[in-house]
Amino acid sequence: MYRAVTLYAKRHNLLDASDKEKVAMMEAIDLEFKYNDTTKHYDIILNGENVEKEIRNTSLAMDTLKITGVLGVREVLVQRQKIYGEFGGIVADGRDMGTVVFPNAEVKIFLTCDLDTRVERRFAQLERQ
Repeated sequence: MYRAVTLYAKRHNLLDASDKEKVAMMEAIDLEFKYNDTTKHYDIILNGENVEKEIRNTSLAMDTLKITGVLGVREVLVQRQKIYGEFGGIVADGRDMGTVVFPNAEVKIFLTCDLDTRVERRFAQLERQ
């Protein structure tokens, strides 16, 4: 979700906007998840456009830092994530999922690994892309 919001901000020249402008842009952002029969997983839809592939771009990941640090944007997205969670049956990953977004989740799994393993995984992922 954060990457999709970052993509929206990038497309509308808002990455370097004020925090107030970034929070205001959230009113223009509609996010949903749609099942993809080809990949067998859910893709993120930004204002009616499937942006799943585009948000996996490494350079966009770096730009995400300009969005994740904005408290108001985080608050909006956490609220939206909680709404998705009301229906149950979801799998979510992210730093705040088990503590902030879904503190009462039925199942929580916290995975860790050493730095070398993370680097190897990320490198292999980028090679596949």
